[in-house]
Amino acid sequence: MLSNLVIAVIAAALFITLRRVFSKRGPTMPGPPRTPIVGNIIPTLTPWVTLAKFGEKYGPVYSLQLLMTPAIVVNSVSAARELLESKSGVYAARHPPKMIELSGMSPGVLFETDSNRLRKGRKLMASVLQPKELEQYRSVLRHHTVTFLSNVVRAPEGFLAHLRNIPAGITLEMAYGYSIQGYNDPYVKNANTTFKNFTTASALSVDEAFAVNWMPFLAHLPGFLPGTSFKALAETYRKQFIGLMEEGHQMVKTAIANGMAKESLTSKALRENPDYDEEEIIKYTATQLYAGGSETSISSLSSFIRTMTTRPDVQKKAQEELDRVVGHDRLPTLADRPNLPYVDAVLRETIRCFPVLPTFYRNPVEDDVYNGYHIPKGTTLLVNVWGMLHDPNVYENPHTFDPDRWLKPGVDKTDKNIDPLEIAFGFGRRLCPGKHLAVEIMFTVIASLLAVFDITKARRECGEEITIVEEYSKGSIVGPLPFECNINPRSEKSKQLVEHAFNAL
Repeated sequence: MLSNLVIAVIAAALFITLRRVFSKRGPTMPGPPRTPIVGNIIPTLTPWVTLAKFGEKYGPVYSLQLLMTPAIVVNSVSAARELLESKSGVYAARHPPKMIELSGMSPGVLFETDSNRLRKGRKLMASVLQPKELEQYRSVLRHHTVTFLSNVVRAPEGFLAHLRNIPAGITLEMAYGYSIQGYNDPYVKNANTTFKNFTTASALSVDEAFAVNWMPFLAHLPGFLPGTSFKALAETYRKQFIGLMEEGHQMVKTAIANGMAKESLTSKALRENPDYDEEEIIKYTATQLYAGGSETSISSLSSFIRTMTTRPDVQKKAQEELDRVVGHDRLPTLADRPNLPYVDAVLRETIRCFPVLPTFYRNPVEDDVYNGYHIPKGTTLLVNVWGMLHDPNVYENPHTFDPDRWLKPGVDKTDKNIDPLEIAFGFGRRLCPGKHLAVEIMFTVIASLLAVFDITKARRECGEEITIVEEYSKGSIVGPLPFECNINPRSEKSKQLVEHAFNAL
C-alpha cells in the first residue's frame, strides 16, 4: 500500500511539471535551486528568516517550489502594494489549506473563496470593528483590562493565563454578547480548543503541516491507506468546530426570543435581517471574529512582556512618561495615547519586531506578469511580512528592539511604507478587519501594565536569574512559548490603584 502512495506522489509531480512546461507563457522568476519532487526545503523554526535571506540573493520577489506547489515570495512593501493593492482583483483569493477545508473551517472571511460571501462577511465584521463601532466596547475593554491587572496582583505567576481572558472576553462580547464566567469559563475553554485545531490545520511549513496541505490529492485516497489518518482527525476537528459555532449562534437566538440579547455582531445581523438569506455567513463570521482577534493579540502582548524582562531601560523611560502624563491616581486610557508618544513607540516596535503572522499567502485568480516574469494562476504568493519589517535598508539595526527609532527627527512613523501598523495587518482586499481592535487592546494593556507593574526576569531559589529562550510556537499564528517572569506592583499605591479600579467595576 505504501508503494501505491509513493507512485501516486511521483505521478502527481510529473503531471504538475508537465503542466507547467506546456502552460509557460514567459520567463520564470529566479530562485534557489530545487530538488526533484521535494522542491525547496525551508527550515521550520523561523522560515521567514530563510525567505528574507533568499531575497538578498535572488531579489525582493523570487520563486520557490514547496513540494508540488509553485510559490512566489514577496519580501518588499512596494512589491506587495503593487501586487495586492494595485491588482487587488487578481490577488484577493486565499485558497484554504486542504486540512482546513476537510475540517469544515473554510467558509468565513479568513478563507472564503466566493467574493459575494466574502463581501457580506467583511461587512458583518465592520459592524462591530470599525473605529466608530468600537467606541461602544470601550467599557468592556476597560473591564477586562482591570480584571487582568487584579488577577496579576493576586496570582502573578499565572500572567499568561490571565492575559488570554482580555481579547477572549472582548471578542466574545462582540460576537455574541457573551460575558465570560470567571477564570475557567467552559465556553472559552471550548473556543480555545477550536482555535488550537484551526492553527494546527492551517499550518503550512513543510515538516509541521499536514502533508495534505501541500499535496491535496491525498484527500482523495482511501482512509485506510498509510499516511491518511488526517481524515479521521479532520472529522474530529469539524464536529468540534461546528458544535462551538452552533452553540454561540443558538445562544443569541434564544436571548433575542427572550428579549435579553446584548448588542453584538450576531444580534445585529439577526435583528436587521430576520430573513437573512445566508444565515451560515453570520455563524462563520462571528466564530472567526473570536478566532482571528483573540490569539493574535495574546501573541503580541506575550512578546511585549517577554521583551520587557530584558529591557529595563525601555520600561523606565515608558514609566517616566506615564507618571508625567497620567500620574499615579488613575489608569491610562486610549484618550491618553496622543500624549504618550514613547508608549506608542513601544507598541509600534512590538508589532515590528514580533509580527504574529510573519508570512501570509494569496492565490492569483488569473495569470499575471510582474517585471516581465510570468505568475501562473493558482500560484501561492508568499508575503514575508517579517522580512519587510526587518529590512536593513529600511530599519537601522532591524533586529534590535528600539522604540526610539520612531521618535527620531525626520522619521514619519505614520508613513505607510515603514509604519508597522500599515504593514503587519496585510494589504489589499484582505487587510485584517480587526486591525483597530488589536491596536486598542495592545495600547491599553501595554500602558496599564507599565503604569502599575515592574516586569523582570524570574529567579531560581538560589537567586540566579532565569534566562528566557526565545522560542516560538508553530502554526499559522506565531507567538512566544510559555516563559517565566516576575511581575510586581511598582509600589503599594500602584497596588491600591488596581484594587480600587477593580472594586469599582
